[in-house]
Parts: sequence; structure tokens; C-alpha cells
Amino acid sequence: MANRIPLVVDTTENKIKELPVGDNLDLGGSGLTNVGTVNATDVRINNVSFNNPFSGDYNDLTNKPIIPTVPSALSSFANDVGYLSAGTTTDQVNEGTANLYFSNARTDARINSANIQSLGNVTNPAAGDDGKVLYYDHPSQTFKYKATVTELDTLDTVLTRGNVSAQDIYVDKVYFKNVFATLADLPNAGTYHGMFAHVHGTGKAYFAHAGAWIPLAQESGGTLLQVAADDSTVRSIGYGETMQIVGGGGITTASDVEGNFTITASLNLGDVNDVTTTGANNGQALIWDNAASTWKPGTVSSSISEIGDLTDVDVTTVAPQNDYALSWNASVNKWRPRALNNIDAATIQVTTDNSAATQFPMFVSANGGAQQTARTDANFNYNPNTNTLGVNIINASTLGTTDLNISGTLDNGTNEITVGTHFKMASAAETRYYAGDNGNYTALRAPSTLTGNTTFILPDGDGSADQVLKTNGAGVLTWVDQSGGGSSQNTFQTIAVAGQTNVVADSTTDVLTFVAGSNMTITTDTATDTITFVSSGGGGGGGTPGGADTQVQFNDASSFGGDSGLVYNKTSDTLTGVNIAATTVTATTVTADTLQTSGTGVPTFTSASNIIFDAANAVVLQRTPLRLGSYDQDGLNAITPQKGDVVFDQNASDMIFYNGSEWVGSGSQYSFSIGADDSSMQLVSRGESIKIAGGTGITTSSDTEGNITITRGNIMVNNLSDVTITSPSSGQVLKYNGAAWVNDTDAEGSGGISISTPAAGDMVYYNGSAWAATQGPVYYYTVTSNGSSAYRFAGPGISATADNPALTLYKGATYIFNNTTGSGHPFAIRTSSGGSSFTEGVSGSTTGTQTFTVPHEPSDTSLVYQCTIHGGMVGNLTIV
Repeated sequence: MANRIPLVVDTTENKIKELPVGDNLDLGGSGLTNVGTVNATDVRINNVSFNNPFSGDYNDLTNKPIIPTVPSALSSFANDVGYLSAGTTTDQVNEGTANLYFSNARTDARINSANIQSLGNVTNPAAGDDGKVLYYDHPSQTFKYKATVTELDTLDTVLTRGNVSAQDIYVDKVYFKNVFATLADLPNAGTYHGMFAHVHGTGKAYFAHAGAWIPLAQESGGTLLQVAADDSTVRSIGYGETMQIVGGGGITTASDVEGNFTITASLNLGDVNDVTTTGANNGQALIWDNAASTWKPGTVSSSISEIGDLTDVDVTTVAPQNDYALSWNASVNKWRPRALNNIDAATIQVTTDNSAATQFPMFVSANGGAQQTARTDANFNYNPNTNTLGVNIINASTLGTTDLNISGTLDNGTNEITVGTHFKMASAAETRYYAGDNGNYTALRAPSTLTGNTTFILPDGDGSADQVLKTNGAGVLTWVDQSGGGSSQNTFQTIAVAGQTNVVADSTTDVLTFVAGSNMTITTDTATDTITFVSSGGGGGGGTPGGADTQVQFNDASSFGGDSGLVYNKTSDTLTGVNIAATTVTATTVTADTLQTSGTGVPTFTSASNIIFDAANAVVLQRTPLRLGSYDQDGLNAITPQKGDVVFDQNASDMIFYNGSEWVGSGSQYSFSIGADDSSMQLVSRGESIKIAGGTGITTSSDTEGNITITRGNIMVNNLSDVTITSPSSGQVLKYNGAAWVNDTDAEGSGGISISTPAAGDMVYYNGSAWAATQGPVYYYTVTSNGSSAYRFAGPGISATADNPALTLYKGATYIFNNTTGSGHPFAIRTSSGGSSFTEGVSGSTTGTQTFTVPHEPSDTSLVYQCTIHGGMVGNLTIV
């Protein structure tokens, strides 16, 4: 092969030239590899000449080192008398006096006899160093003594080593954990008077005083208590807020300095709503006026003026006489007068004696035949001081009395005991209902103290299964179905929908009805207690997809829209668009007019076999060189070429072609075809020239070195072939009408996303009524409940039917919890179950919408969400 002159880059003129004769070839740190022969007049390495440095014989070298002759036996050494002969050990070698042999015994003995303070870098201890430990002092590079705390030390022993004797600690901060699980775990408050502690179970802090643990007051934040009245509206009283108890009609309230409340009822008969006492006179009674629905004073007229007017009294058959008494005649079911046998008012003296504590009433007993005798009995007595009649056993069909005091038992066999007006159990005594065997009993009694009188009226008949008794606030009981929030709580409170009027429960029995709108189907499952909403249409905000069939849907000004320029054919699984911008496209077939990159990297077409550019006419490279693969001879030999392959030959510095049998250089045959957008190809052979001429709005120029510059002239938008602009006006935009881009009014401009003062790095999210800016990702969850046992969430990454699911929250993200249960299940974020509220990054209402922007350095990463009314509605919140 002929000698060739290498090409080099002339950095002065930025051109590739042949290496001039006499110039040096600077390889820039690279070396020569795989070189057969180097022909040079002088070879220098590190500026040292190696011009024919040796002939190949070691003796020809100058300043060569002397290689000593290795003796064949140890005895050849000059001083080897008996030295290291076969079998020689250290026991046979005489030891010197300065450098002694090493042995374990000598080392152990020296260590055992040495003291720490004898070491060169250890300070000698003084008398005051008792109890101190050694530490390394870097500035002096020695070990010194320092007092320290051990497991045997107490606070007193530590302080006695210092400069103070009192138990005063002068530090900036003292960190200690004083946590107890429950109140029962706290030590004796009297023994540890003044001690502070935290009880995890209650989430409160306590201090010991006067033999008791006193909870610390919380000045702000969280809910102190919740109150409700007969209207069933639960209200939360926070720390720092006040609650006033106000009297209503006939009710006054008062409080003293110790906070005791007194509620006084001053109700007159005229204060009752359906009673009028105006103009009442002595002897009148209240009479119901049905027309006015009011009780009014009036005179009660009666047809009964004497005892004989009573229907069950007969004074006609037997005319009453002096000293006659009424006696019941069972044959006619009437009372009739009759004389009392053997009783003469002249012979019986009745004298009232209130001084006697016990008197004996007289009664008539049979005394043989038809005779009767008036007599008394010790077991039948009367106390006039207390107006009490005493008797061991009363056997009567009807007992009419104002007060009946029974010290024994009240027994009536199998018959009923009927009380005419009220049955009184005094002093919180029990009414006992015994079992069939008279062993165990169930009892009812009043509390120890009552603030007023209450009468409960039972309902008519038995209720249905699982129903409970409910009062209307006036003592009337009725059977009602149970509800999660209590028997008087609404099944729902308020249902809020953005942009719509709130749906508010009218009563505890009010029913919330879901109505399916257009393209919406609602189904229920009583087995799983779930409601399923299924959309049968597309998007578009109204259930109708935008655009025409096969058009891909996209967010078009807050509504779904489509465009003929972006369609999908499901049959052929083909996506067709005007412009597709992507980092990586992986597809079996990509059909496009233009494939371009807008990045700064190197676009790569990768294939496991061949990459085929199948153009109807030609593959055109515009404004860019075609860089062929560069091969040396070994590389060419490794290729399995096909006819028409083109590569660059490194050895020949020429482009070569494979004609089907061999590689042929361009110097032997040179021609190529060139074409433009009109697809008409022109053959250019060796020796012919090419002229690049400008078209409309394009000019070309070239310099002496053959560089061609193509310059674009001033082009207006209306000059573009697919743009038609007619009398444009301010604010108009270009719209594609299916054939060309035309100017038109921006009808969608007002419906787009608008942020008034966006900041760098902002993102946008829809807050339910408008688009808002945020500095991080936003996750929105709708919170519902499963009765009073669990919360449920509807949102990204969670099942809407999971009870009390565990949630993982990410630092820097914002979470919005819309509590649709309202005040029925206040949604609180806490440090632990039943613990204090976690307020870092939390805002909003526990009964409405609550926003939690998770801080990057939270004080706690293991939190819970919990209902403040039902403690079992609780789940974990883990911050990562």
C-alpha cells in the first residue's frame, strides 16, 4: 500500500488539511496502538533519545548494574561460621545485650509491671482525681482525668463533684420523658408532690398537688366538650370559649362564684300555654273550651245534691233513720241504710285524745248468733299525731287512701293491685320484679337527687324489632328506629354541593334521595350497604363526549373535547395525530410527516435488526450532514454487506459502495440523485455541479470555500399555505376549521384556567369552585361513615368501602378531607387515639372541609384520624 499523509485539523483556520512536511503530529495524550513498524531518525521518550540504544546484547549496555554472583551454599558467606546451618534454632544462637529476642513471657511481664501513668502521653493523677476517668485531650494530645456519671451515681453525688452543693441545674434545656399509659399508672400524688407527667391515654398533662393529680388547663386549640339540647344539635365548646345557660319561659338561671348553677322554675297555672286564668272567681274550676282549644275558669254545675242522688245508693227501699249506716247489698249491687245492731250511741262514749301516740280503733265483731260486739285489738292501732293507721294484714278488694306506708310486704295472691292515682316509692326505694322462682329480681328506682318532677307516658302497644323508646321532651315515649348518632340525631345533617343549594335534614326521619341524571345509573346492594353510580355516557361535563367518533378526548377549557387531528382506530390499533411530542416512542409502526427533536440530546433510532426508511421517493436530509459509519480494513472484513451499502473507508479516507461483489470507492464511479419536495429526482454524475436556488421568501448565497447560506425572508402568517386571514381584529385567535387555519373570536378564552398571581413552581388544582394555585400536589378525599363504627374515604388509591383504612401521607403534599358526615362524626387529626389534636399544617373545620399540608419536619410521623364523638371510628395516618 502506498504511503499516505494523515489529515489534521488546522485550529487557526478551522479546516482539515494534510500534515505539512516537517510538522509534528500531536496525538494529544493518545498513543500509537497496533503499529507494525515505526520508521524514524530518532525516537525520544520523555525527551530522552533512544537512537539505536542497544544491539540486543546485555554486555553492550553502558552504566549497566553489576549483578552479584549468588553463592551455591550458605557457608560461602564470609561470616557464616555455623550461621543458619541446617537444624539451627534461636536456642543455639548467642543473644546480645542490647536488642533482646521477643517472647510472650517477656511481653506479659513488662505489661503487668507497667502503670498507666508511666505511659508518656498520660498525665500523672493527683489526689483530687479519685473517681475520675481518662479521656483524650486533642489540643494537648494527652490523656487527662475527668469526672463522669456512672450507673451508681445520683444527682447528689454528681453535684458534690462539681462546684455546687444544691440541686440547682443551670442549663438551657432539660429533656426527659415522663409518660404514663393511663391515669392508674401514675405514682402516688402525695409522695411526688409537684411532679409533672403526661398520660398518653387521655392526651393531657397533670401535676401532683394536695394528694391528687390535677390536669393542666389547655388554653386554646381542640374541643373541650360538646353540648346538646332537645333540638339534638350538637355544639362544640373549644378551649377559651364560654357557654351560657339561659332560662326560657318560666325558667330562671343563676350561678355563684364557685360555678354552681341553679335552675329555678317559677311556673304558674296561667303560664301554661293552653290555660287562661283571667277573671277566675272563688269556687270556679277550669273548663275546656273546645272552640278556643283552651282551659278557662267557669262554674261546674252538678245534679248531685245529696247522697241518695248517687246511682249505687238506694235510700228509697229502706228510709234512713238516726244512727243508720250504709251497708252494701250484693243482691241489688247498691248501698242501703240499715241499723247497727247492739250499738247505742248512748252507751258508747267516743273521746278524742291526741296526747296518746297509739290509740285503738273500734270495730264490730260477731258474738254468737245475730249478736255483734264492739271491740279493739292491739294489732289494729291509730296514731293521731301522724294520722297513721297500723295493721298487720289488710285484705281488701279495693284500698282507697291518700298515702299507704307498708313496712312489710304487699301481697295480693294472683289478683291485681290497683292504685287510684299515684304509687309512691319514697327515698329512692326500688320497685322489684322477681323471677318465676322468686330468687333474683329486676328493680327500678329513681336517682338519689332530682331537679324536678318527670312523668313518662308509655306508648300504645309493642314496637317493631330493634326499635328503641324515644321521648319527645315532654315525657311522651314512642317506639322509633335506632340511628347511628343517637335516637334524636338526624340520619344526615347537611349535604353540600359546590355551586348548589345545601340539602338540610328537616327532621330525624328525613330521607335523602339520590336521583340519576342523564347518562347515569344508580344501583344499590342491601347485602353490602353500598350505592354505585355508573356513568353510561362519556365526559364533556354533561355526559356527552366532545367531537366526533374515534376522536381522542382531552380537557378542552374544563370540558371534554375532541379534534379531527387526533383520532384512534381501535380496529387497527392506530393513533393518528398532527403533532406528537414525546421523549420516547416505542411502536411497531410510526407514520408521520415529520419526526423531530426539540431537546439538546442525540435522538436515537434503535433496532434489534435493520432500521428501514421506506419513502415513496427518497429519504431527504435537510440542513445536516450524513455521517457514515467509519471502518478500517478489519472492520470492513467483519461486515456482511448487501448491495448498495455505503460506509466510510478510514484507510482510503473515501466513501465506498458495495456493488454486490466488492467495495468500490467514489473515485472510480461517482454519481448521485438529488431531489426536492416535488419528488423529482435528478442524477448528478462526477464533474457535474449542483446549484441551490432560493424560492418564495428564500435567498441563497455561497462563499469562496463553498459554504452555502440559505436565508429566509420576511414571512407573514398569512403567507403560509394553510393559513387564511381575513380582516383580523384585536383579540382574535387562529382556529383550524378542518381545511385551514382562519382568524376567529376566542370563544373559549373566558372558560380557561386563570391564576391571578402565580409564583415560580406553582401547580393548579380545582378546589370545588375555581382553579387555585398550590406549591405541591393536592389529594382530595370525600369522607363518609359506616354507621358509628368506621370512617370511609372516596379518593385516589383507596377503596370507598374500606372501614377505617390506614392512610400514608407524603411530606410537602396537601390533603383535603371533605367530611360529609358533618357534626355527626367530627373528623379530628390527633397524635394518638384519644390524644391531643395535631395542628401542624392543619386548617379548616372538623365538621366540614379540612386541609392538611404535611410539613417536611413534623413533630410526629405516626398520627391518627378519629371521630371526637365515637372513639371506635379511628385509623392510622403515617407520614413518609
